[in-house]
Amino acid sequence: MDHFPEFKYYVQPSLFEYGGTTTGSLELIPQLWYVAEALTSRSSDALLAAIEYIIKQDAAKLSSLISYMLVTRICDPNIQVRIAVIRALGDIFCLDEKGMETPSDVKLTLYEQFSRLEEEDVLAILQAAEVDPSLDIDIEVLFQSSSTAGHHLVNILKDRRQPARIRGLATEYVGRIGYLDAIPDLERLQNRLIAKQNGQKAFPFNQHNIRNENQLLTRIRTALEDLTAP
Repeated sequence: MDHFPEFKYYVQPSLFEYGGTTTGSLELIPQLWYVAEALTSRSSDALLAAIEYIIKQDAAKLSSLISYMLVTRICDPNIQVRIAVIRALGDIFCLDEKGMETPSDVKLTLYEQFSRLEEEDVLAILQAAEVDPSLDIDIEVLFQSSSTAGHHLVNILKDRRQPARIRGLATEYVGRIGYLDAIPDLERLQNRLIAKQNGQKAFPFNQHNIRNENQLLTRIRTALEDLTAP
Protein backbone atom coordinates (compact mmCIF):
# COMPACT_ATOMS: atom_id res chain seq x y z
CA MET A 1 0.00 0.00 0.00
CA ASP A 2 1.86 3.09 -1.27
CA HIS A 3 -0.77 5.66 -0.37
CA PHE A 4 -2.97 5.85 2.65
CA PRO A 5 -6.32 7.70 2.48
CA GLU A 6 -7.39 10.00 5.25
CA PHE A 7 -8.75 8.25 8.31
CA LYS A 8 -12.41 8.77 9.04
CA TYR A 9 -12.76 9.15 12.77
CA TYR A 10 -16.13 8.07 14.02
CA VAL A 11 -17.74 6.92 17.23
CA GLN A 12 -17.57 3.17 17.62
CA PRO A 13 -20.10 1.21 19.67
CA SER A 14 -18.46 0.02 22.85
CA LEU A 15 -16.84 -3.36 22.25
CA PHE A 16 -14.83 -3.40 25.45
CA GLU A 17 -15.46 -4.00 29.09
CA TYR A 18 -13.23 -2.13 31.50
CA GLY A 19 -12.05 -3.62 34.73
CA GLY A 20 -8.63 -3.28 36.28
CA THR A 21 -7.20 -3.58 32.78
CA THR A 22 -8.55 -2.69 29.36
CA THR A 23 -9.80 -5.75 27.51
CA GLY A 24 -11.65 -6.30 24.27
CA SER A 25 -11.62 -7.59 20.73
CA LEU A 26 -10.17 -4.82 18.63
CA GLU A 27 -9.57 -7.37 15.91
CA LEU A 28 -13.31 -7.19 15.21
CA ILE A 29 -13.04 -3.57 14.07
CA PRO A 30 -12.43 -3.40 10.30
CA GLN A 31 -10.68 -0.04 10.68
CA LEU A 32 -8.03 -1.66 12.83
CA TRP A 33 -7.18 -4.23 10.17
CA TYR A 34 -6.81 -1.34 7.75
CA VAL A 35 -4.44 0.37 10.16
CA ALA A 36 -2.45 -2.85 10.62
CA GLU A 37 -2.03 -3.10 6.86
CA ALA A 38 -0.92 0.54 6.76
CA LEU A 39 1.92 -0.30 9.16
CA THR A 40 3.45 -2.38 6.36
CA SER A 41 3.47 0.56 3.95
CA ARG A 42 6.58 2.14 2.47
CA SER A 43 4.86 5.52 2.57
CA SER A 44 5.86 7.71 5.53
CA ASP A 45 2.57 9.60 5.27
CA ALA A 46 0.63 6.35 5.52
CA LEU A 47 2.67 5.21 8.51
CA LEU A 48 2.31 8.51 10.36
CA ALA A 49 -1.45 8.54 9.75
CA ALA A 50 -1.74 4.97 11.03
CA ILE A 51 0.31 5.66 14.15
CA GLU A 52 -1.70 8.82 14.86
CA TYR A 53 -4.87 6.74 14.75
CA ILE A 54 -3.31 4.04 16.94
CA ILE A 55 -2.36 6.59 19.60
CA LYS A 56 -5.73 8.33 19.47
CA GLN A 57 -7.64 5.06 19.84
CA ASP A 58 -5.21 3.41 22.33
CA ALA A 59 -5.08 0.58 19.82
CA ALA A 60 -1.59 -0.58 20.79
CA LYS A 61 -2.75 -1.06 24.38
CA LEU A 62 -5.64 -3.22 23.29
CA SER A 63 -4.11 -5.34 20.56
CA SER A 64 -1.01 -7.54 20.66
CA LEU A 65 -1.05 -7.49 16.87
CA ILE A 66 -0.69 -3.72 16.71
CA SER A 67 1.99 -3.55 19.42
CA TYR A 68 3.93 -6.29 17.59
CA MET A 69 3.74 -4.47 14.26
CA LEU A 70 4.82 -1.18 15.80
CA VAL A 71 8.05 -2.79 16.99
CA THR A 72 8.84 -3.78 13.39
CA ARG A 73 8.99 -0.07 12.47
CA ILE A 74 11.59 0.97 15.08
CA CYS A 75 14.32 1.14 12.41
CA ASP A 76 12.19 3.00 9.88
CA PRO A 77 14.44 5.25 7.75
CA ASN A 78 12.11 8.21 8.34
CA ILE A 79 13.07 9.66 11.72
CA GLN A 80 9.60 11.16 12.28
CA VAL A 81 8.02 7.72 11.85
CA ARG A 82 10.57 6.32 14.29
CA ILE A 83 9.73 9.02 16.84
CA ALA A 84 5.98 8.34 16.51
CA VAL A 85 6.54 4.58 16.92
CA ILE A 86 8.59 5.05 20.08
CA ARG A 87 5.97 7.37 21.56
CA ALA A 88 3.18 4.87 20.77
CA LEU A 89 5.14 1.98 22.29
CA GLY A 90 5.98 3.98 25.41
CA ASP A 91 2.28 4.66 25.93
CA ILE A 92 1.68 0.93 26.31
CA PHE A 93 3.33 0.97 29.74
CA CYS A 94 1.32 3.97 30.96
CA LEU A 95 -2.16 4.05 32.44
CA ASP A 96 -4.80 5.28 30.03
CA GLU A 97 -6.90 8.38 30.66
CA LYS A 98 -9.31 6.27 32.74
CA GLY A 99 -6.51 4.91 34.91
CA MET A 100 -6.62 1.45 33.33
CA GLU A 101 -3.52 -0.69 32.79
CA THR A 102 -2.58 -2.32 29.51
CA PRO A 103 -3.60 -6.01 29.49
CA SER A 104 -0.81 -8.35 30.51
CA ASP A 105 -0.85 -10.27 27.21
CA VAL A 106 -0.14 -7.09 25.26
CA LYS A 107 2.73 -6.15 27.57
CA LEU A 108 4.06 -9.71 27.34
CA THR A 109 4.14 -9.43 23.55
CA LEU A 110 6.19 -6.27 23.86
CA TYR A 111 8.56 -7.85 26.41
CA GLU A 112 9.14 -10.77 24.06
CA GLN A 113 9.83 -8.49 21.11
CA PHE A 114 12.18 -6.26 23.08
CA SER A 115 14.10 -9.26 24.42
CA ARG A 116 15.25 -9.73 20.83
CA LEU A 117 16.37 -6.16 20.17
CA GLU A 118 19.48 -5.91 18.01
CA GLU A 119 22.17 -3.26 18.29
CA GLU A 120 20.84 -1.53 15.19
CA ASP A 121 17.43 -1.21 16.89
CA VAL A 122 18.97 0.41 19.96
CA LEU A 123 21.00 2.74 17.77
CA ALA A 124 17.86 3.73 15.84
CA ILE A 125 16.13 4.57 19.13
CA LEU A 126 19.08 6.70 20.27
CA GLN A 127 19.04 8.57 16.96
CA ALA A 128 15.38 9.39 17.56
CA ALA A 129 16.23 10.56 21.08
CA GLU A 130 18.85 12.89 19.62
CA VAL A 131 16.21 14.52 17.40
CA ASP A 132 13.41 14.62 19.98
CA PRO A 133 14.57 14.81 23.62
CA SER A 134 10.95 14.64 24.82
CA LEU A 135 11.07 10.88 24.14
CA ASP A 136 13.35 10.32 27.12
CA ILE A 137 10.75 8.73 29.43
CA ASP A 138 9.32 6.53 26.66
CA ILE A 139 12.81 5.33 25.73
CA GLU A 140 13.79 4.65 29.32
CA VAL A 141 10.68 2.51 29.79
CA LEU A 142 11.33 0.61 26.58
CA PHE A 143 14.98 -0.06 27.40
CA GLN A 144 13.97 -1.25 30.88
CA SER A 145 11.65 -3.76 29.23
CA SER A 146 14.52 -5.26 27.21
CA SER A 147 17.00 -7.83 28.51
CA THR A 148 19.46 -6.99 25.72
CA ALA A 149 19.33 -3.17 25.59
CA GLY A 150 22.01 -2.64 28.25
CA HIS A 151 24.53 -4.82 26.40
CA HIS A 152 23.90 -3.01 23.13
CA LEU A 153 24.11 0.40 24.80
CA VAL A 154 27.55 -0.46 26.16
CA ASN A 155 28.74 -1.52 22.70
CA ILE A 156 27.51 1.77 21.25
CA LEU A 157 29.09 3.96 23.92
CA LYS A 158 32.44 2.20 23.39
CA ASP A 159 32.28 2.60 19.61
CA ARG A 160 34.45 5.59 18.67
CA ARG A 161 32.94 5.58 15.18
CA GLN A 162 29.63 6.76 16.64
CA PRO A 163 28.95 10.49 17.04
CA ALA A 164 29.75 11.89 20.47
CA ARG A 165 26.11 12.80 21.07
CA ILE A 166 24.96 9.21 20.42
CA ARG A 167 27.66 7.79 22.71
CA GLY A 168 26.61 10.27 25.37
CA LEU A 169 22.97 9.23 25.12
CA ALA A 170 23.94 5.55 25.31
CA THR A 171 25.93 6.32 28.47
CA GLU A 172 23.03 8.23 29.99
CA TYR A 173 20.54 5.40 29.42
CA VAL A 174 22.93 2.80 30.80
CA GLY A 175 22.79 4.71 34.09
CA ARG A 176 19.07 5.33 33.94
CA ILE A 177 18.12 1.68 33.41
CA GLY A 178 20.60 0.50 36.04
CA TYR A 179 22.70 -1.79 33.85
CA LEU A 180 25.32 -2.78 36.43
CA ASP A 181 27.34 -4.93 34.03
CA ALA A 182 28.40 -1.69 32.34
CA ILE A 183 30.43 -0.47 35.34
CA PRO A 184 33.83 -1.99 34.31
CA ASP A 185 33.50 -0.64 30.75
CA LEU A 186 32.48 2.79 32.01
CA GLU A 187 35.42 2.89 34.41
CA ARG A 188 37.88 1.90 31.67
CA LEU A 189 36.48 4.50 29.29
CA GLN A 190 36.56 7.13 32.02
CA ASN A 191 40.22 6.41 32.77
CA ARG A 192 41.14 6.48 29.09
CA LEU A 193 39.42 9.84 28.56
CA ILE A 194 41.05 11.34 31.65
CA ALA A 195 44.49 10.18 30.49
CA LYS A 196 43.84 11.54 27.02
CA GLN A 197 42.72 14.88 28.43
CA ASN A 198 45.86 15.13 30.56
CA GLY A 199 47.96 14.66 27.46
CA GLN A 200 45.98 17.23 25.51
CA LYS A 201 46.52 19.94 28.11
CA ALA A 202 50.05 20.37 26.84
CA PHE A 203 49.06 20.11 23.16
CA PRO A 204 45.45 21.34 22.68
CA PHE A 205 45.05 20.72 18.96
CA ASN A 206 41.33 20.01 18.49
CA GLN A 207 39.03 22.00 20.72
CA HIS A 208 35.90 20.45 19.19
CA ASN A 209 36.98 16.92 20.08
CA ILE A 210 38.07 18.03 23.54
CA ARG A 211 34.68 19.59 24.15
CA ASN A 212 32.85 16.45 22.98
CA GLU A 213 35.02 14.22 25.14
CA ASN A 214 34.45 16.46 28.16
CA GLN A 215 30.71 16.10 27.68
CA LEU A 216 31.03 12.33 27.32
CA LEU A 217 33.20 12.16 30.44
CA THR A 218 30.58 14.10 32.41
CA ARG A 219 27.90 11.64 31.37
CA ILE A 220 30.10 8.68 32.23
CA ARG A 221 30.64 10.07 35.73
CA THR A 222 26.90 10.62 36.14
CA ALA A 223 26.14 7.09 34.97
CA LEU A 224 28.70 5.61 37.36
CA GLU A 225 27.21 7.62 40.23
CA ASP A 226 23.75 6.26 39.35
CA LEU A 227 25.01 2.68 39.08
CA THR A 228 27.06 2.69 42.26
CA ALA A 229 24.63 4.61 44.46
CA PRO A 230 23.47 2.57 47.50
